[in-house]
This record gives sequence, C-alpha cells and structure tokens, in this order.
Amino acid sequence: MATVNENFLKLQAGYLFPEIGKRVCAFKEKNPTAKIISMGIGDVTQPLAPAVIKAMKKAALKDREIESRVRLFSYRIPEEFYKLDSDPDALENLIQDPRFSDEIEVMRKRLEAYMAETGDPALEAYSHRENQDEIAQFMQEQRIKSGKR
Repeated sequence: MATVNENFLKLQAGYLFPEIGKRVCAFKEKNPTAKIISMGIGDVTQPLAPAVIKAMKKAALKDREIESRVRLFSYRIPEEFYKLDSDPDALENLIQDPRFSDEIEVMRKRLEAYMAETGDPALEAYSHRENQDEIAQFMQEQRIKSGKR
C-alpha cells in the first residue's frame, strides 16, 4: 500500500505556485532590468537545461548507463508508479502492471482532488493526460504565461 508523506498534507492549499509567482512579481517590480531564470515553473517534462541534455547525449555514445538515463529523460510517459521500497532508484515503472491498478487509481483520485482543492492550473491537462495534443497545448500556454510575468 502506498503512503503519503505526512508533511505534504501540512502544506497550505495553493501555497507553492502562487507564492513563487508573488515573490517573482515583487522582485521584478523592484528590479525591472534584472534577468530571472525560472526553474520552479515550466515544462517539467524537460527538467534539465539544454546544455546538460546535449552533454548527456554526447556521453551516452560512450557509456551504456548514461545512454539508458538519456532514453529515460527523452521518452517520459504521462504517469509513473514505482515501489520505492524494492526499487529505490525508480527504474521499473509499474504503471501498467495490473497488480497495482487499484492502488494507482486511489492515488490518481487523491492527486486530482488535491489539484482541485489547490486550484492547480494543470488539473485540466492532467485529466486529459492521455491526449498528447492537449498536453502540448497546455505546456505552450504555460510558456506564454510565464513569459508575460
């Protein structure tokens, strides 16, 4: 049975992204010429900087372990489910394993409820996570919005 980190439940509804947004806006107002690198909100399917990805791809030509990590980052799927007690490196994705379907469905419902409770802007995209066009449209909208902040 999966467990939820109890500290996660202590977070105030909608705390993280609104708080980051407020602080960034306040900083920009005080420092209009400052260049800001946003690492907290954006395309989470590409968590690594392009220069890092390029270097990893080059290293992957000579190292099989790096090659497998590059494949992992390059071909992510919408959902992942791991048994971290037996797979601490999260190498075996069990999202399609029917033995865990009930547990996965419970976690999906918890996540959707939390996203609704906190006003998560990605809720609509998450509810259509199997539709790659909708996900791409959502990510494009987020890039445009983040450029206007």
